[in-house]
Amino acid sequence: MMVGDVSLEELRMLRRPLRLWLARHGVTQWSVGKRYCGWSDPPLIAEGEVQARWLAQRFERQAIAKIYSSDARRAVQTAEIISQGAPEPVAIEQTQEWREMHFGAWEGLTYTEIMANAAEQPGFFSDPVGEAPPDGESFERLVTRVRQGLHRIFMDVNAEAGLRGEEEAHYVLVSHGGPLRVLLCLLLAFPVERQWQFRLDPGSLSAIDLFPGQREGEPLAAILALLNEQR
Repeated sequence: MMVGDVSLEELRMLRRPLRLWLARHGVTQWSVGKRYCGWSDPPLIAEGEVQARWLAQRFERQAIAKIYSSDARRAVQTAEIISQGAPEPVAIEQTQEWREMHFGAWEGLTYTEIMANAAEQPGFFSDPVGEAPPDGESFERLVTRVRQGLHRIFMDVNAEAGLRGEEEAHYVLVSHGGPLRVLLCLLLAFPVERQWQFRLDPGSLSAIDLFPGQREGEPLAAILALLNEQR
């Protein structure tokens, strides 16, 4: 694969990548019941805390430059457990940009309950990109949020790249299935309509290697290094 006039193999030799770890928060009672959670705020259950501690163990010997997190309680709890297990104190930046899609009137319902109470077949399930849940968020808005969140991370990564020199830099993002799938599509140049082809389970860990560049603050290239690793 070529990035401009440089192959990825040459890029690896010329530049040290920065790793962005992608952690999906641990399970909640709503996860277990397969309920649409979105912007609702259930906490982790015991199993979710175990998953978060496993994530923390993955970083116990790894210096983390920063943790980014959705401001939802289940994500923040996961991020805090990861931070507590790090060898050095790590700042956590909580933002709404990394929240799950807002499912509106469907929050707290299962798919079966939605279909049983729907006056007509909800268009979202046949066209999730073009249709939004009732009183909920459009897919286009979710993509916009993820782009904004990525831009913020790129700015931090590029700013710190010069300060760290040859030192490896690792960043962690704790978020939800929807935003993380969209992020993978954007970074790997997949159509966002194909986001469902990425499986990201609760409590899972994935990773993207970013090669910093000067292209409007975006990386020159992104390589998928790990996908959906679980305890």
